[in-house]
Amino acid sequence: MNDRLIMAHACALGRTLVTANTHEFCRIGNLTREDGLEGLRPRFGERPSRPFSAPRRGRAAGRLKSPRPRGDNKAFADGGGRPMRVGVLGLGAMGRGLAGRLAGAGYDVRAWNRTPPAPGSLAVGVTVVPALSDLADAEVVVSMLAHDDAVREVLVDQGLLAALPAGAIHVNMATISVAGARRFAADHAARAVSYVAAPVLGRPEAAAAGRLQILVAGPDGAIARLAGLWSVLGQRVWRFGERPEGANAAKIAANLALACAIEAMGEAAALAEAHGLAAGATLEMLTE
Repeated sequence: MNDRLIMAHACALGRTLVTANTHEFCRIGNLTREDGLEGLRPRFGERPSRPFSAPRRGRAAGRLKSPRPRGDNKAFADGGGRPMRVGVLGLGAMGRGLAGRLAGAGYDVRAWNRTPPAPGSLAVGVTVVPALSDLADAEVVVSMLAHDDAVREVLVDQGLLAALPAGAIHVNMATISVAGARRFAADHAARAVSYVAAPVLGRPEAAAAGRLQILVAGPDGAIARLAGLWSVLGQRVWRFGERPEGANAAKIAANLALACAIEAMGEAAALAEAHGLAAGATLEMLTE
């Protein structure tokens, strides 16, 4: 979100944000009392009862090299003969962008959505399938679903996870709860399917352009196998360890930081107005 958009949000919300408290903002990142992040609920000075391991220096602590796609983007599963089969779950604004990027890079992309997508809304090369069972032979499943319950319903309750072959990888790119990430990781491990959490920072336009910031956590081997996929979807990839919930905690932290920035802008606007100043002019000065 750029500075001027933050300013617009702050001016629109104004005094409403002044009365909001930090605990309420936690909800923006799906942070609930079931997440197990006791240190963030509601006092921020405490540590979680199960803290994440401190990242190592170098690769695990920050950015992975994520080159822009070139001719060899590892879309081929067997070294050049057959495109990797990728299933995409969820064809909302973000999911459509992800599917289009993967199809354009040469992946064999089949996509499923709860409701049929509008005609002409998908990029060339994306095949829409009517049933989840049509994705049972996917080597990689990329999901961008609304929340924890939707992930559980589609992957677990409707049987897709049980149908995936051993060694497959599920990349969950949605913002879900930390507790949900832990449960899904355990569910996948029981089926010998790798679970990688990869929530993103960026709007649908960034997804369509391959310019997302991707926050990744999960098994090292699975993440390495997806090197080509990361380069197609994101401009930066950030590692947060091998425990998938680490990426979700990082995304919640980013959402919280953004919410607090908007709150601060709202308070600044209210202060300016209280002294007879134009809130917009004050915020423009702060963000110039």
